[in-house]
Amino acid sequence: MKRQKHIYRRTYLLVRCLRPFLILLVALCTLSPGNALAQFLSPFSIGGETSFNRQLDAMRWQYEGGIDLDRNNLSVTLQNSFRSRLYLSDGEARNIQDENELRLSMRQWLNDQWAVTGEAQSYSFTTTNLLQNRAHLGMLYNPYERIELSLMGGIMSDRRSDNLDQGWSGLFRARSRPVRTGDFIFQPSAEAHYADLDPRTSSTYRVQTEGEYRFDDFIMRGDIVASRGTREGYQPSSFFNRGLTNIIESIRNDSTAFDLQVRVPVIESLHLEIDLYTLSSVRSVNSRPYTDDLDDPVSDTRTQRREVELNSRAEYEFRRNQIALGFNFGYINRGSRLTNTEDFTEDQVTRRNEILRNSNFDQSRFELFTRSRWRIADNNELLIQGQAGILRYDTPEINQDDRDELNYRIQIINRHVFSPYFDITLRAGGEATHYVYLSAARSIENNWRRTIRLAPEMQWQPLERLRIRNSLLVRANYTVEDYQLEDRPKNDQSSREFAAQTNIEFMLTDSWSLELGGSRNELRIGRLYWDSFEETPTDTLITYNAEAMAVMQTGNHRIGLGGRIFYRRDYLPQAAITAEIPDEDGTPVPVTRAAPGVQTTRQIGPNVDINLNFFSGNRLVIRGWMQQQSVRRRLYINYTEDVADAFREEERRAVRRTYPNLEIRAVFSF
Repeated sequence: MKRQKHIYRRTYLLVRCLRPFLILLVALCTLSPGNALAQFLSPFSIGGETSFNRQLDAMRWQYEGGIDLDRNNLSVTLQNSFRSRLYLSDGEARNIQDENELRLSMRQWLNDQWAVTGEAQSYSFTTTNLLQNRAHLGMLYNPYERIELSLMGGIMSDRRSDNLDQGWSGLFRARSRPVRTGDFIFQPSAEAHYADLDPRTSSTYRVQTEGEYRFDDFIMRGDIVASRGTREGYQPSSFFNRGLTNIIESIRNDSTAFDLQVRVPVIESLHLEIDLYTLSSVRSVNSRPYTDDLDDPVSDTRTQRREVELNSRAEYEFRRNQIALGFNFGYINRGSRLTNTEDFTEDQVTRRNEILRNSNFDQSRFELFTRSRWRIADNNELLIQGQAGILRYDTPEINQDDRDELNYRIQIINRHVFSPYFDITLRAGGEATHYVYLSAARSIENNWRRTIRLAPEMQWQPLERLRIRNSLLVRANYTVEDYQLEDRPKNDQSSREFAAQTNIEFMLTDSWSLELGGSRNELRIGRLYWDSFEETPTDTLITYNAEAMAVMQTGNHRIGLGGRIFYRRDYLPQAAITAEIPDEDGTPVPVTRAAPGVQTTRQIGPNVDINLNFFSGNRLVIRGWMQQQSVRRRLYINYTEDVADAFREEERRAVRRTYPNLEIRAVFSF
């Protein structure tokens, strides 16, 4: 009975996941061009994308689609967005989370200037048991060709924290299509929404203007946004009020953002680009009781955040070469404080402000960078990128996270084409970062992190039907502390990685091909002795991967079927194995041994790769790997004779699991 119930649950989950794809398959069969049903639904247009993904025990699927109707003076748009995820634990679905949003809008033109317009929206989120619905109906007025004004009224309901509130709702919207005045183009818009959900309210106000100015090669674009939004709920998000259940928390966000992009030609081959972005945001949290039995005082807070981002780049082109120089500057300031102090003692106010100040910070970042591309010869191209920057992170005295970060980075890429059938690309780079904590209590954590990388790649086509691609990676990372205490040895670390990968494609016929791939990766982690540049190994991880696939390509369709094997060998500084050893009476008793050891993981199974492209941009993609996994452990220890056989048997025994990894994605349009 339990097994039958388990099969029913698995079947339900499978049908639930594949339901959008079954609908799509039926639509592809019935709505082909020339079909009578397709001709009947010609005023409609349907489009969207749906996907399902399972990776190990995590399952996710989403669906986004819409239906548009445009007939005579009537237009209707329906859009739906659905996301869901869950995790399997012992075959049971856990942490199920569904999120769905449905939007409906309609417009019926009465004449050239007036139209009846309406909107409806529904949003649900199962994790917090949130359900919000609203519907509006009103009039739309076009005083001029490029301006739309709409005023609507309706109702809104909001259920959260097991409380359902309903009330009237109003919506005003002003939009303009791009307006040209000489060389300047601008597009303003405004929106206001207010809902009275006694005892709560909800409001959103937003004004935005986009503009662009062009004169010959001079370009300037700007975007200004000012908004205010207020949301009220019964579940406090403020740290100080989380224990209270009989208050209404009002969160108001006021923000102003400005973005300016300028491209200035200096001379014929030299131009300057400047991008300035600023943001000022204030988040106010105020609470009020909605019952008369509130004895504890509530804490109201105000958090202000300011951001400035300035990017500048000068680019010069000559012949077939290109050089770019520039800088990036960024500044972020965050400050929080308590706004209501009359209901607290002086010590309580001080303590609450200290907690808020602990999250305040000032962060500034300045970077210089260069990027140059050199065409050394017709068959050789060189790319050089370099960057140097410093980040300063300042916090109040009670927070000891004050630090400076100095960073250097360089990358060199050279590609040489020996012939149309053979070329080599060489990538080399390095990075160094110095972390310096300004607090004496944390200065022992100051360290340098250095990384060097070398990655050559070769592409070769020895035969018309044979392509080979080989790539290598050599990477070394060293973390070295600045200081050493007398009673504490330095904890310097090193990691070195070597990876090799080969991909081969052999065309058997014009429609059939064989794809082979293999890789090996070795990662060694150790304790570093920087002065003598030696290390003591602490962990080694070696992985192998191999796969083969037969592929059929017909027109826009691709179907591949093959197999894949993955093997990993991981050294464990401390591992444990438990075996059952008979006691004097012959009763099995669990006995555990712990020692350094090695764990091997083998994964093998068939895989599939299908990509089908239908008419009108419709597409279906299916990728999967039926992963059969087995895990074994072995200890580096000499067992005593009385338990050796039992533990050797446990070392040979594998823990086996099956993971049907699957990804399905469909894009449809009718």
